[in-house]
Order: sequence, then C-alpha cells, then structure tokens
Amino acid sequence: MCGRYYLEKTPLIVKLLKNREFKTGEIFPGDTVPILINEKQAALKQFGKKMNGGMLFNARTESLTEKITFKNLKHGLVLASSYYEWSKQKEKYQFFFPDHAYMCCVYDHDYFYILTTSSSHPIHHRQPLFVSGENARKWLNEEDTTTILSLKPIALQYDRA
Repeated sequence: MCGRYYLEKTPLIVKLLKNREFKTGEIFPGDTVPILINEKQAALKQFGKKMNGGMLFNARTESLTEKITFKNLKHGLVLASSYYEWSKQKEKYQFFFPDHAYMCCVYDHDYFYILTTSSSHPIHHRQPLFVSGENARKWLNEEDTTTILSLKPIALQYDRA
C-alpha cells in the first residue's frame, strides 16, 4: 500500500506547472498535488477519493482492468522522491526511489490513484509500481499496458523514518 509519500519542489515540477503553487513534504490521501499527465505537462489532482465512508487511494495492478472504479481512467506518473510504509509493529519506514523512477498512477478529471504491486521488501506486502525511461513514456502514452502492469517489483533502499 502507498498511503503517504514525499514530494520535493524540483525545477522540473515548477517548470511543468508554470510556477503554480503546490504542497510539498509528506503527502497524504486527500492532498492536491502534481502528477505527470504527459511527457511535457503536469496537472494538480487530489490523491485519492472519498468513497463509501473511506478513502480510496491505491489500485492493485492485478485487478486494475477488472474494477469498474478504474475503467476509462488515464495513465499518469507520480512525482516523488520516496514513500512511507509501516511494519506490523507500527514502525514507520521511508523507501527511496531509484534515480529517474516514477510511481504509476491512473487519474480522472479530479483524482488519482497510485498503482501497487507485490513487494520486494519484508516491511509490507505491497509497494508502488515503478517505471523509468522507455517504460515511463509507454505508460504515459498508454502503450503496452499489460506488460507494464506485470513488471516485477524493484528492490528499494529503505530506513526507519
């Protein structure tokens, strides 16, 4: 699961948003933050959506194409440098992204959901789906979606937060 992540104010994000203000630091479900919607444009969207008395903010790669909630959503990339996860003992860990990697997401007019896959670490059984390079371009352009959704989870560096 990916319920919180860390967003820095980078020159790329500032440029893509044309100097519009956005939240930085630790991002929570319900926050409005930038995502890449194509190779040259970012947009501000709300992380997750209130549904049935709770907040839906993740989408499982294994069932993405089957769930009505995620039908007809567009592909985006989450701009972040790390994300947080908690162990069963309620210890907070920070996971650091490899260089030039993005979390995959799907979005509509107002909201986005981070895609999760099986985990490469022992802290939690899920982690975000990461892409970089050509796979990032393909995801944004909605090319070869099935292959990208089946990518193996990447190993991440992490520390107690």
